[in-house]
Amino acid sequence: MAGVLKTVGDYFELDKYQNEIAPFVKENYNMVQQMIQTKEKECLNKNLDNEQKYIECMQKNAERSERALKRLEYGIMYWKQKTYECFHSEAYKDKEIKNFDRCKPIANNELQEIFSSFRL
Repeated sequence: MAGVLKTVGDYFELDKYQNEIAPFVKENYNMVQQMIQTKEKECLNKNLDNEQKYIECMQKNAERSERALKRLEYGIMYWKQKTYECFHSEAYKDKEIKNFDRCKPIANNELQEIFSSFRL
């Protein structure tokens, strides 16, 4: 990480923001899980009469899901770092011009893009 935030209050601002976006993250993570479950159901529905094809379909889905979830994980790690750096940058400005709210829309847009780009 790019150093430390300047004051306890600065950490509080970052923590407060993370709490604000927690419902969004949870909702989108649930959507991702539903996408994975839908693909698994499709395997079963398409291959009810053929166990081997069902197994192959599930294996392919598991591999795709694992890769997609890793991409999502790395995207979120990148987002966390960029968000921290924005808050860090604001923390080291003069007290009169600190504006942590400047970071929030940027971080929100980036996080939305990460979840929107999720594909299996």
